[in-house]
Amino acid sequence: LNITGEVEVKFLVDERGHVTKIDILKSSPTGVFDNAVFKALSSWRFSPGKVCGEDVTTWVITTIKFRLDGE
Repeated sequence: LNITGEVEVKFLVDERGHVTKIDILKSSPTGVFDNAVFKALSSWRFSPGKVCGEDVTTWVITTIKFRLDGE
């Protein structure tokens, strides 16, 4: 489509590093990249948060940017 955009997303990283409870907070352009974010985050793995050396479930809020090559 030759467009750029960004999606602000909130998700839960469980104590094994798996992503759950994905929630789109804001996207621009609205709805264009939301499905791509859901699909990508579902397969991503993270190092879990830690409290006193123990793995814990942690909420994450980040913005995923979609840019064209060279931008």
